[in-house]
Amino acid sequence: MNPTLHKFSLEAGGSHYPSINPKMQEAFAKLIIEKCAELASQPSSYPYDSYADMIRAYFNINNECSTSN
Repeated sequence: MNPTLHKFSLEAGGSHYPSINPKMQEAFAKLIIEKCAELASQPSSYPYDSYADMIRAYFNINNECSTSN
């Protein structure tokens, strides 16, 4: 698994679910990343103030769910 994706998987609790297929986890993460890249390549428009807001809205995630390093 990609080291960055592996790190995120562990942060999300992946170490507690060893039966989850790492290749499936990586494929899932790659789909999310590709969608984020697609959204970021579009012109940001109303009602979003930033690409981050547009991506959060697409995935229906609010700021309180975000993690910071």
